[in-house]
Amino acid sequence: MSDTYNKALIHKEALDMAVSKISLMAFFPASNEHALAAILVELAKMCSTDEQILWFGDNFPLAYRQWPGIAELRAYYCAAFKPADGIEAVSSVYPDDGIPKDKLGATPRVQKAIAARPVPLIEAPADQPPEVTLEELEAMVKETAAAAEFPAHRVPRTAEQIEAELYKTGKLAPITQEDVDALRGNRDALQTREM
Repeated sequence: MSDTYNKALIHKEALDMAVSKISLMAFFPASNEHALAAILVELAKMCSTDEQILWFGDNFPLAYRQWPGIAELRAYYCAAFKPADGIEAVSSVYPDDGIPKDKLGATPRVQKAIAARPVPLIEAPADQPPEVTLEELEAMVKETAAAAEFPAHRVPRTAEQIEAELYKTGKLAPITQEDVDALRGNRDALQTREM
């Protein structure tokens, strides 16, 4: 594991709290444990402190109407803080001027205060392994996903399926010859009035 990753390790409780809030977003890939693991690793690589990850969990879901993807996750974080792993990103959702300051959830003063305290949560000496390994992090993701109850994934319906359902419920009826004749009669009546 890299030094950057070791420095950016976050307490399990902070990760759990942040991901539980983020997972409430529409279209969040909560049922995919590999996606959850990737999201947790991305958060652990970017964030330097517990405060940063908790700020992220509180504010990221408020800035987007639905899950925007892992690249936007990083772009949002980079709009407020320098990522611990040094990998910067820009928003594709807000491409013109970047993420608006009002979407960041905290005033610039609060952001400066948080950024001024970049104390690593785990200060593991170089000769000691970190307290949380990647395998343990993945196990936490699997455990969280198994314990959570998420709504079933909605599969988009085809036009034929929707039409069949509407016919079945009586909200849609096939066009009959009587309907066509009635419309022709109305059209003919309108044309004679206009002359």
